[in-house]
Amino acid sequence: MLGNEGTVPTGATRDDEPARAMSVEERVAALAFPRRMPETHSVTALMRSHLDIARPRSDAEALRILRQAFPAAPLAVRVAAMADRAR
Repeated sequence: MLGNEGTVPTGATRDDEPARAMSVEERVAALAFPRRMPETHSVTALMRSHLDIARPRSDAEALRILRQAFPAAPLAVRVAAMADRAR
């Protein structure tokens, strides 16, 4: 035993303690400022416009440019932006 079994980390509750209710300010903030992922079609549009400005000479260069500009975007989204641009 480590001797710290009786301690509870900050922000955590024990199983027998009820969870703290959200304050009014927290509820209003959660409703007013929801966290959501950026919409895929808008990210794809940004990527297309970025490629229009950069004017890559090959698909490999286009993927490299998109990877540098949008590092968190999945490969499938980058490829979709390239395919939309080719249409």
